[in-house]
Amino acid sequence: MDSELHATEVKCRDGETFSVHAHGPRLTLITAPDTDMTAASALAPYRRPSDPWDGLALYGGMPVEAVRSFCALHGGVAQIGRTAQTLLRALPSEADPPAEQAPAVETPIPDSRPSVADLVNAGTHDFLGRPLTPEQMQLDYLTPAVIEARRGLTEVEGALVLGLGHAEATPRLAALERRAEVASLSGSRLCLLDHSRYAAHPLRAEAIKLRKRLAEARKKALAEIAREA
Repeated sequence: MDSELHATEVKCRDGETFSVHAHGPRLTLITAPDTDMTAASALAPYRRPSDPWDGLALYGGMPVEAVRSFCALHGGVAQIGRTAQTLLRALPSEADPPAEQAPAVETPIPDSRPSVADLVNAGTHDFLGRPLTPEQMQLDYLTPAVIEARRGLTEVEGALVLGLGHAEATPRLAALERRAEVASLSGSRLCLLDHSRYAAHPLRAEAIKLRKRLAEARKKALAEIAREA
């Protein structure tokens, strides 16, 4: 190999020399003399727009057959640099099978099944999405919640009983804290009202009123606690 030949160069038998460069993992460019012979060669369709410099032109995206044809016009290859040889061997060939097209992306079919939350609200499944037995579906949780709310409301709307609540607080503050806690707990059980399975429950109207009164009692107790603090 000629010691003056660069690793990226290819020298043809008639003395014509061109360079091969890799500008990316899938982009190999050839810099060849911008002559009439080159313009008439198999490289011509692969010329890339560029500003000509020193009488050179830039080519890219060509198959290896186009480079072989260009070399044949100049009598064949006389010398080739190691880098140029590696890059030219990696060029695609016209004989290569066409690349497989990626399979079309199928539009997902929306899931029309009810969600677990819908099933729970309907009273047919538990919170893990498991179907309830007929015996389980017959259970009525709202009635005991209403009974508990009645008891809680009686306490929180009654006279303040000193001595109840946390011992470290003053008697009045402890009683107010207990009142707020009882109102909150009793009212929280009435969240069952939000389930569609209780939409026609005979105690629904009473439960709505109880929840509202318990919320008002809790709000009032918290306001008094704030004033006592």
